Amino acid sequence: MAGRQSFSGQAAPLGQAVMGLTSRSCGRSLLDAVRNNSVEAVQDILGSGCDDINQCDNQQNSPLILAASKGSVALVRLLLGAGADASRQNSSGHTALTRACAAGKDNHGNTALLWCARTGNAQLCRLLIDAGANVNQADTGGRTPIFHACVANSLPVAEQLIAAGADLGVRDTVGKCAFDYAQNPEMRTLLLSSGSFPEGSRRTSFNIGGAGTVTMRSRVSSSRPSAAYHALTGAVQAGNEAAVAAMLAAPGSEALMAQRDMLHNSVLHVAASRGLLPIMVKLLELARQQHVDIDEPNIDGHTALYLACRGGHRAVVQVLLGAGALPNVASREASTPLHACAAGGHADIVRLLLDRGANLNAADSHANTPLLRAAELGHANLLLAAGANPNISDNVGETPLIEAATAGALNLVQTLVAHGVDVQACNHIGETALMRASVHSDPAIVDELIAVGARLDAADRELGFTALMYAASQGSAAVVGRLLAAGAAVGHANNMGISALLLASRSGYLEVVDRLLQAGASIDQADLKGYTPLMVACVGGYMSVVSHLLRAGANVNLRNYEGYTALSAAMEFGQKAVAELLVRHGADASAITGGGQSGYGAVNGNSSLKAAAGSIHPSSQAGLANSLHGVGNSGQMALDGPPGGGGGGGGGGAGGSATSAGLRLTAPDMAASVANRAATASSLQMHLDGLPNSVLATSLPREGSGVPAVSGTLGPLVSHTAKFIHELDAYDLLQRRNSRNA
Repeated sequence: MAGRQSFSGQAAPLGQAVMGLTSRSCGRSLLDAVRNNSVEAVQDILGSGCDDINQCDNQQNSPLILAASKGSVALVRLLLGAGADASRQNSSGHTALTRACAAGKDNHGNTALLWCARTGNAQLCRLLIDAGANVNQADTGGRTPIFHACVANSLPVAEQLIAAGADLGVRDTVGKCAFDYAQNPEMRTLLLSSGSFPEGSRRTSFNIGGAGTVTMRSRVSSSRPSAAYHALTGAVQAGNEAAVAAMLAAPGSEALMAQRDMLHNSVLHVAASRGLLPIMVKLLELARQQHVDIDEPNIDGHTALYLACRGGHRAVVQVLLGAGALPNVASREASTPLHACAAGGHADIVRLLLDRGANLNAADSHANTPLLRAAELGHANLLLAAGANPNISDNVGETPLIEAATAGALNLVQTLVAHGVDVQACNHIGETALMRASVHSDPAIVDELIAVGARLDAADRELGFTALMYAASQGSAAVVGRLLAAGAAVGHANNMGISALLLASRSGYLEVVDRLLQAGASIDQADLKGYTPLMVACVGGYMSVVSHLLRAGANVNLRNYEGYTALSAAMEFGQKAVAELLVRHGADASAITGGGQSGYGAVNGNSSLKAAAGSIHPSSQAGLANSLHGVGNSGQMALDGPPGGGGGGGGGGAGGSATSAGLRLTAPDMAASVANRAATASSLQMHLDGLPNSVLATSLPREGSGVPAVSGTLGPLVSHTAKFIHELDAYDLLQRRNSRNA
């Protein structure tokens, strides 16, 4: 007996040790399985009877903490289902990983719930709260999960935390409350609606969307929704009809219909948003029995009917209307259920609302009517047939016709026209439907509007552009052709002198340029700064347009207000092929640099411009050959010799009447700008490999020449490229406006 007692007394500790070793091994395996995100391995370990589900690693992470940090709903469900402890602490008070849920922190004080709040994982947040996680457990910075939900801008998580009792009055270690971390108006609205803020926080007002300071008041009851309410809404969201029916049949279910979440949503709102007809029928019957107001709005002013209309849930809308829901209850933005379904294109629901007396011409806070909302998407026939006013505009003057033209909705345009819409109406910047159709290159709608008398030459108030100019700027040859055939003024220019031909040339639209010229556009019609179609085409390097304009007779040597020519533009932008083409068509190579506004610095050339002498037009070749004296060792060109007798400040030739091969140019008898132009022109005839791109002022003779003495070497002239771009900026205003409005 003694021996047996001795053996038995030794065997028990040994068995406990073996069991402890097995348990620790099981715990480590479980941690490894969670780290590897292996649902199958976790299932196997838990199924084998592992009883150390809360064992922690050396950083105090429990399996549940690791699963939450990975955002794995499946793993969290398994661990919670296996009994992970949500509250246990060790004897020293440290929240080590023996706590499986909110009490189990890592070495930074982060609980599983904090991880969920930080990452905005609403589904995991719900699981942890239901498992008993402490929603007010703070990290080492004193921040509870609601702080992290605010930083993550996760409204669903924040709503769940508040509903579960999150303390909004707590401050972190730097003295801030959760409201101070709210990222947007919606989050601040949610926090304000709880009505629980510490003194000194920003609880009285805030800015919503730049619309000014708005004082928000709580629209929810003082009591928080119960756990039963959350269970009911969860079942509704999941579409679990059996669970909903069971909960509604349970004692005390009457109170659930009156409860609201922090956004003041009732269970009716939830069912309407989801479009769950059988559940909605049950809820409406209960609401009827309890005399519940089914038109009570949520914090955004949306009723259950509004949410059902927005979601396109026709059957739910039908039963709500049958239960007496009002069709004209407006939201905070003054949007009605008819606005909601018109914007969504739910024509079948529109019919239901109209039959119940919905206001066809109700305007929201932006002055949009349901018809305008529908016209934006190209469907409004039913509203028009019901008598909607087709000429009501919104707060920026957009009419249904303008919106329909923008959307490319030909059928709607035709319907609007048939209902007597004003085709001449314009928005606040003077855009008409014809302009909008033209800028969107829609020939069919343009045809329709022309046929009903739309004014062809109306100009907008912002740019002074006509429909023809809109179409030309977009390169729409088909629309340009239709407008011209209808009699649009081809030569119309705005107050900057910009015409349709200039716009098409600036963007390189060859077919449009050709159609405009065939219709009689003046080929050399310049804007107010003297830029011709040829010049602006050269800036963009549009070889085909330049060639077409030259063949059509464009004057290659016209100058703008500073004396620059098409060749100047080509050289400034490095358009070698264009420059060569211009010279072959008689461009005056001596007129490259304009009228001398740039002083005596270097004359910018272009090293890529290597026009061979044989390719240069005969009228320019002699002047170029005679003007060139030589190139110094440094690569700087010097001019000397007897006067050339030509070339004034406004341009002429570099050599004027000097056609003799022996005649040389000299700076003393030329204005400095002409000398500079001659030097630059010579670069067109030379191969410039190894030579600088500019002629330095120190290379030009100064003594006795009338050219002011300049000490040292001057830098290159200020580039005129930026000036060209700036002066042609007006040509791109329409494109930029379209980009902003896209």
